[in-house]
Amino acid sequence: MRGSSLATRLFLSATAWVVVILFITGIVLSSVYRDATERAFDRRLNLYLRTIIAEVATPDTTPDQFQSLGEPLFELPLSGWYWQITRTDSEKPELRASRSLWDKKLPKLEDHGADLTAAGIRLGYIDGPEGQNLRMVEASPATPARFSTKPAASIIILAAPSSRCRSCWC
Repeated sequence: MRGSSLATRLFLSATAWVVVILFITGIVLSSVYRDATERAFDRRLNLYLRTIIAEVATPDTTPDQFQSLGEPLFELPLSGWYWQITRTDSEKPELRASRSLWDKKLPKLEDHGADLTAAGIRLGYIDGPEGQNLRMVEASPATPARFSTKPAASIIILAAPSSRCRSCWC
């Protein structure tokens, strides 16, 4: 009698194929989920970015009126949720930032080699003021000047902890 029957070989072969297919499926699903989670997080950051751009472009608002943007973490010092606006059209750049940024500054993604997307923004990951990994979005819209006839040039940066979009990743 032979030690390996046809039924045993078919069972082992099927088991091996099922394991391989499940492994490949797991990798594909993980990748799709990661990409979808990152896109959803980027949409959330872009919503906050558009809100800041709209507030900066409105001549009758003060920076204190849009401190939280509906997210209380923008007010908690060094929480990882930050926004920063730098006016670049004057001799000395004017800097405004969320309370959460405290006395720190966010780096520009342009200095880190991030390219502009088709929407005219930069996206990337950076190390934040407290060493936390941040997902950052940066835009340089020409916003109407508050007391001048020419548009003001600004760099608007918004950052949030990347753990929010990577927490479920493998």
